[in-house]
Amino acid sequence: MDPNYTLPQNNTLTSNEKAEVLNAVNTGLIADNETKLTSEKSEKIF
Repeated sequence: MDPNYTLPQNNTLTSNEKAEVLNAVNTGLIADNETKLTSEKSEKIF
C-alpha cells in the first residue's frame, strides 16, 4: 500500500471513517498476500 495514497476527496467521510476504510483495504491486501504465500508453500510441499 502506498503510504502517500489518499482517498478521493469526499467530505461525507470523517477522518475516522477514512482510517477505517484504509485499515480495511490494508487488512484485505495482507490477507490476500498470506493466502498466496500459503498456496505457494503448499505447492512446494506436495
